[in-house]
Formats: sequence, structure tokens, C-alpha cells
Amino acid sequence: MTATVKTVSPLIALNDRGRAVIAGTGFKVHVLAGYHRFEDMSADKLAEAFPHLTKAQIYAALAYYYLNKAEIDAELNRFQAEHKAALKEQANDPFVERLRKAKAQKRASSA
Repeated sequence: MTATVKTVSPLIALNDRGRAVIAGTGFKVHVLAGYHRFEDMSADKLAEAFPHLTKAQIYAALAYYYLNKAEIDAELNRFQAEHKAALKEQANDPFVERLRKAKAQKRASSA
């Protein structure tokens, strides 16, 4: 089964789930937008972090983000809320607590 891709611009396409991706890569625009928004990464910093992407691809992704900012920000906010909820849930998980203790003991014994 082949994925359906709709071209939005020469460098941006929509995948079969309707998410904006960098054409020919499958790399999701919201990933770059998240680093740009939450980590305050410039296009140059993004290019360093993702050397497989060209600056043209990064600028195209950021342009798409700013043209669709409300929609992508809503998606990023949803992802952030889900992540925080998962971390909170993990904090109360006895299994995760046992793993943390075991990791701390291992570090203490190797120091």
C-alpha cells in the first residue's frame, strides 16, 4: 500500500494523515515548529540539529508553520499536555519508581 501525498509547495507536502511534511522526506513540519517554538531554535540551529535537511527545506517548513500557526500551535499544545500527563502518570507508577531506585543504586555503586 502506497501512502498518498498531496503537494502543498515544492518543499512541503501533506501525508496521508493530513500532516505537513517536508516533501520527499516524511519529516513532519510540526517537529521543527516545536523545536523552533519551545527551544527557541533558529533556522541555523535547526540546520545544525538536522543536517539531513537543507536550509531551504527548514525555511519552507517554518514558513508553512507561520502560515498555519494557530492550527500547528494547537497541535503542539495538545502534544505538550499529553506529554505532561504521561510524566505525571509515570511519577506515580511503582514500577518506574523501582527503576529509578535501581538506576540510582547502580550509579552510586560505580562511583
